Amino acid sequence: MVISLDIQGAFDHLQYNSIRNSLDGINFPSHTIETLKDILTDWKVTIQTAQGPRKFLLNITGAYSVTPTAALQVIERIIPFHIKAEQEAAYFRTARLRKKTNYNNFNLNNYEDGTTSTKFHPANFQLEDRISLKKQFLLVPGLNIYTDGSRMEEKTGSAFCVVEEDTAKYEWMAELRPFNTVFQAYLFALYEACL
Repeated sequence: MVISLDIQGAFDHLQYNSIRNSLDGINFPSHTIETLKDILTDWKVTIQTAQGPRKFLLNITGAYSVTPTAALQVIERIIPFHIKAEQEAAYFRTARLRKKTNYNNFNLNNYEDGTTSTKFHPANFQLEDRISLKKQFLLVPGLNIYTDGSRMEEKTGSAFCVVEEDTAKYEWMAELRPFNTVFQAYLFALYEACL
């Protein structure tokens, strides 16, 4: 058996309306606001109830079919459904809504805020500060062969270069057919370099 809950029903009516009003006050494009409102209204949470795995529990434990499901869950150390539902509700209220809850001494201060994907604004990102365009590889004495394969604008290319003592001795490149992959281009460059 599966229970599906509507998130709109998880909020009381006042909270849901205040969330909708807050979304209206944000300067986002209207289609984005409507999408967020639709997510709030139509987002479903699916929870599998304890009735589904009952037959499985009976087979594992070897218990009689008249044994209560709660007893089977205790025997197999499975958290009963009503306790699991309370835990999930407390976690959601604490971690997502950032509100106090009185379930099992959950404390809002024990949970960190979610991490953000960027620590800086993209407009303030200076590529020159992060990546050095100067040559940074160590020269290996003797003959060095560098291969490459790439694909740009429906064109696939392959190349290799033979370098000795920081001087290019031989260069080769070829344009492959449009349906060739970058992996095939790398393999072709390696093949040509080995000849």
